[in-house]
Amino acid sequence: MNTTITIPVAVFALAFSALSANAQTVSREQVKAETKAANAAGSIPRGESTNQQPKLSTGKTRADRKAETASAKQTGEIARGGEAHPLDGRIKPTANGRDRSDVKAETKAAVKAGQIPSGEKN
Repeated sequence: MNTTITIPVAVFALAFSALSANAQTVSREQVKAETKAANAAGSIPRGESTNQQPKLSTGKTRADRKAETASAKQTGEIARGGEAHPLDGRIKPTANGRDRSDVKAETKAAVKAGQIPSGEKN
């Protein structure tokens, strides 16, 4: 490589790096104060995980949320605990006006009358 270009570039790089190393804009006390404030605010992750979840806030108090839940339970918007079906044991009539017990009775009568074949016979 050409030494006439290499030497000035090396001198410029050394001078620039020395200037940038000495040009500190904040003091050690300022850095410590910023770190302490960030730690108190919770913006510095703890441990090895960098995946920080944001703190969720709806702006409602606990009493407001409890009142909403109680009213939703009373109106039937929330299913009872442990129930897999949202009807909570209530039987609603179908579109043709018959409920489940009527359909079951008709099916049982049809089986007794022999109208419904049993098994896989053709």
